[in-house]
Parts: sequence; structure tokens; C-alpha cells
Amino acid sequence: MQYLSLYISYGFIALLVLLIQKRTNYWDTETSINFDKPWKEFSYVFISGIGVILIGQLYMAGIRFPSDVIVFESINQLLIFSPALLLLFFRYKDSATAWIELKNSPRKILLGLSLALIAIFIYSLVGSERSFLAIIKDTYSFTNIPHLVQVLLEDILIAMLFIRLKKATSLNLALIVVSSLFAAGHIPAMISKGFPISEFYGLFLDAGLGLFLIYTINKTKDILWFWMVHFAMDMMQFYA
Repeated sequence: MQYLSLYISYGFIALLVLLIQKRTNYWDTETSINFDKPWKEFSYVFISGIGVILIGQLYMAGIRFPSDVIVFESINQLLIFSPALLLLFFRYKDSATAWIELKNSPRKILLGLSLALIAIFIYSLVGSERSFLAIIKDTYSFTNIPHLVQVLLEDILIAMLFIRLKKATSLNLALIVVSSLFAAGHIPAMISKGFPISEFYGLFLDAGLGLFLIYTINKTKDILWFWMVHFAMDMMQFYA
């Protein structure tokens, strides 16, 4: 039921975003991102992703700042994703190469928040016995700031990988590969938590959902709206 509810909620939002973009061209997608050697740039981001996984394993092993303190846990997340962030800031020096346009970021985040509330409402109808307001109260608790940070960093890394692989190959191949990598990224945490092999079938569903969502994000060339929706839907596993 969890996956079905997520598919319905995510699917409705993705279709709504595609409709908004088609009717209003809300997201300006004219700006083109080009790399002289896209395979080389993809390899840099891929290696940074491996670094993220390795640092994440140190976190899982307890080598971290106290995770029960909101500020420290947010710093932990920044440290985990530091390989990708350092690459973005020092090599590319432009947040647009991760589909973040700072100039119009407030309105895009606000739209994303509105979409997230719609997604939570749908989820509350099909996947939860709790009320919409109760889920909202829990989801947007101050204690969830570290997870909000983590989700943004995940989305930045996914965008960096996808943009460069699409330039090096094709849209379809990039969709398949990056959505698969997104699903595979959950494996270390699942292993460390002792998930049985029988539970790993969910990774195929993650990959399928990821493919559809990345396709939608590619249409908008913006991850800020998705950040809000992604965070809200991630919280459903805890509060709904």
C-alpha cells in the first residue's frame, strides 16, 4: 500500500507539473547547459557519488557529529554530500549545472511547497488513516530540518549525474541509468539495517518511480519544486 500511495501522489503531481509547463511555460527551459567533454564531467560526478556513499558508511558506523542535535545532524548531511558540493562550487561554479536557478528560487520553492501539500493531501486520502492536518503538523516539524537538507543534497547529486550523462549519451539512457543508480543508492543503508534480500524487490519500484520523476524534472530543468515534494513524500514513511 505504501508504494501504491506514493505512486498515486507522485504521479498526480508529476502530471500536474507537466500540464503547468505545457500550458504556461512556467519554467524557463531555454538556457542550455553544455560541456566540452560530458563523459569526463559525468565521471567526476560519478566519483563524487561514490565518495558520498563512502562517507555515508562512516556516518552509519557512528563516525559523525551527534545526530540528536538538529544543527549537528544538518552538518552531518553536508559532510556526507561534500564531495558533490565541492565539485559543484569549485569546478562548475554555477548552480544552474544542477538545475538550481537562484534568481527565481523563492517562487519555485513556494510552488513546490504548494505541490507538496497537494501530494500530502492525496496521500492522506489513499495511504493513511491519519488526518491531513495531523500529517502536516508532523511533517513540517522543526526536528525534520536535517532531512530537508539531506533531500536537497540528494536531488542536487541526481541532477548533476543526469544532466551530464544526458549530454554524453541520450535522454532515454540517462533516465534508465540515473533512476537505477538512485535506487541502488539505498542498498548500503538497507544492508546496514539488516533488511532481508526479499525486501530488495522494492528497489525496482524505486527505479520505476525515479524514472518517471526524473523525466518530469527534466521537462522543467528545476529541482527546487521537486525538493519540496520529495521531502514531503519521504516523510510519509514516518508519519502517515
